[in-house]
Amino acid sequence: MKIEWIYLLILVLAVTAISGCTTSSPAITPTVTPLPATVTPAPTATQAASATAVATPTASVSISGFAFQPAEVTIAKGGTVTWTNNDGTTHTVKFQDTESAGLQQGKTYSKTFDSTGTFDYSCGIHPSMKGKVIVV
Repeated sequence: MKIEWIYLLILVLAVTAISGCTTSSPAITPTVTPLPATVTPAPTATQAASATAVATPTASVSISGFAFQPAEVTIAKGGTVTWTNNDGTTHTVKFQDTESAGLQQGKTYSKTFDSTGTFDYSCGIHPSMKGKVIVV
């Protein structure tokens, strides 16, 4: 049994000696290439909306299910939007300065926009119904 301990001790010493004799790999230093100093700024929200929305001379909005569909339209300056009531309930189209007469089912209302800007509107009878006209 004494001999087994000696062999075990010799084995441990040999493994320790061998592991201490290995050479380490040379260190690798990464190189960093700087980016160009010119950075293009992200477009503003207005520019992004103008780029994705196509300005047309006319747009149509359906009033259906107690909602304006689409809720947002983009038209060119001087363009006209026409709303058609497809609900069985009377609705209006109310802007800050004007409001249509009550629209029965199947009736329409049109408005021409002569200046650029964003015009929020709602139904005067059902204020939770909201929409937006963007004029570019």
